[in-house]
Amino acid sequence: MAGISFGSISVAKVSAGSAEIQNVSVGDTLVWQSTSFAPSGMTKSGTQTFTSAGAWMLVTGWSADTTNYPGSTVVSNGLDVQGAKGAATVSVSLPYTGSFTNAHTARILKNGTVVATGTPVSTANGTMTASWSGAVVDTDVFTVEAKLDTYANGSVSAGGYIRIT
Repeated sequence: MAGISFGSISVAKVSAGSAEIQNVSVGDTLVWQSTSFAPSGMTKSGTQTFTSAGAWMLVTGWSADTTNYPGSTVVSNGLDVQGAKGAATVSVSLPYTGSFTNAHTARILKNGTVVATGTPVSTANGTMTASWSGAVVDTDVFTVEAKLDTYANGSVSAGGYIRIT
């Protein structure tokens, strides 16, 4: 089914006043249908060593969390959005280990663009977090990067996550 678009912009939501329209038809032909939203999640597998002091690194090695978030898909170390939502929340939690109390920071990227940076955590071992809220559509992919300000010693631990709710 072809969707409705204005130039290169696809229509994600149609409404009449405050009532959201679920389907748009021309005559008997359905030309657009609302994309429902489903939460997504992925979990960090294995450890990943910080590669260079002060440099952002893409956090890799993810598994789709289909047990808690059915339908979740990992695309190039990113979490694919399932549907569209005007006010989604993306949350990141990344445990880490190290031997220095330098700042450890995580940030969220939406389609390759930084949308949120967490507060640096300055303990030898801890958890980096970041969160972002905003509109998402079915084609969006969220990735996470992390950095250690100085002395690239330590690693991102297994068990971290990205969730879209």
